[in-house]
Amino acid sequence: MKPLSNPQLSKLLLALFALSVASGCAEEDQPANLVLISIDSLRADHVHTYGYDRETSPNLDAFGEGGVVFEEALSPTAWTLQGHASMLSGRTPRVCMTSEENLRVREQVPLLAELLKAKGYRTGAVHSAHFLKAEFGFDRGFDSYQFFKNKKSKWDLQDEANRKLIASVGQEPFFLFFHFMSVHTPYDPPKEHSIFERPYSGVLNREKNGEQVGSIFEGEMSIDEHDRDYLIDLYDQAIHHTDRRVGALLQELYDHIDLSRTYIMITSDHGEEFMEHSSILHTRTLYEEVLRIPMMLRGPTVPNGARVTTRASLVDVVPTLLELLSLPAPPGLNGQSLVPSWGPDATDPPPLELATYYPKMRASKWGLRTSTHKLVLDMNTGEKFLFDLEADPEELINLYPSPESEELEALLRQHSEPKYGTEMNVSAEDLEELRQLGYVE
Repeated sequence: MKPLSNPQLSKLLLALFALSVASGCAEEDQPANLVLISIDSLRADHVHTYGYDRETSPNLDAFGEGGVVFEEALSPTAWTLQGHASMLSGRTPRVCMTSEENLRVREQVPLLAELLKAKGYRTGAVHSAHFLKAEFGFDRGFDSYQFFKNKKSKWDLQDEANRKLIASVGQEPFFLFFHFMSVHTPYDPPKEHSIFERPYSGVLNREKNGEQVGSIFEGEMSIDEHDRDYLIDLYDQAIHHTDRRVGALLQELYDHIDLSRTYIMITSDHGEEFMEHSSILHTRTLYEEVLRIPMMLRGPTVPNGARVTTRASLVDVVPTLLELLSLPAPPGLNGQSLVPSWGPDATDPPPLELATYYPKMRASKWGLRTSTHKLVLDMNTGEKFLFDLEADPEELINLYPSPESEELEALLRQHSEPKYGTEMNVSAEDLEELRQLGYVE
């Protein structure tokens, strides 16, 4: 089934939302359903509804019109594994990750699927990221967990698996997780999405851009602004292509599920760099271009067409969704529910702890992000950075050291430094609280 156009989808969203309100929303004795959609490597400022001049995302734009758009959403990290660990656990990377040869989610940290499974939910997932595979711990709590490689030859197979998973849901409450990797490198969208491509005759090759971007990342190849703009064109085309895939998924959901008792959230794990700070791709920096992500939510008790300006982050996803489902949050979460953010009781969130650690590259940074400032410590070189995000949104002027950096560093040091080789102990008190909440036996 072809996805609807932007105006058609927008009208359908508004009509379905009105119908859900008129019908009294979800019945008290009938638990609400949940769908979570993650679009890998999607930076917010390349999504049209976030102010981008190119119309890269008609289906995402329409989805946002039917719910809440969080304008200041952040990832606490810079790459897929850690970003999804925070998204699905409600904890910062330092808390929810461990490391030996490879990082993985700590076994003691309950994931969203496990929490919902314990409450009687049917759970299923379809994804296309190597770092979301079962070996990293992400399959915990899922009744079905399907992986498809991020290749052109696999996209149709993944989309078909999405449709089958949706068609399989029955009367029991369900949690479905869908992940799209087709914005990620290599930027290789079908040619019909080449609507943003400008004339180009540089050193880059469309068919080999994945390898070439890797060489740029490693410092083995240099590019000029013309080359960078060509990569941005390909990236935007990949967004447009993925937006169509997401639109088809949404239409399938609208055709088969009861929207009057279903919440749907769309977000990303991190953004992407295009030489803003002499770097490309992601994983090794904590600049805004790699932290700023889209986040949108709609459902029976979510306002229509709201735009929230208070800061949100991936660690807020679990507490927010649990509150919407009228379920208690487990102890130890680093995030907080975003439900108050679209009402009169909205308050500024606490500082967000940042961390990125990529073993093979020995890239390790730790930081703190407030509404106005960002402190970043390079754990390899010992360098320290402080940016005033209001006066210097492009993060070009390092203010460290300063009174502000001393205050933020003292606050950051209240957390233990990231030590990804140790396991986290769950206290007897927390374990008992989990039992009382019904999440463990």
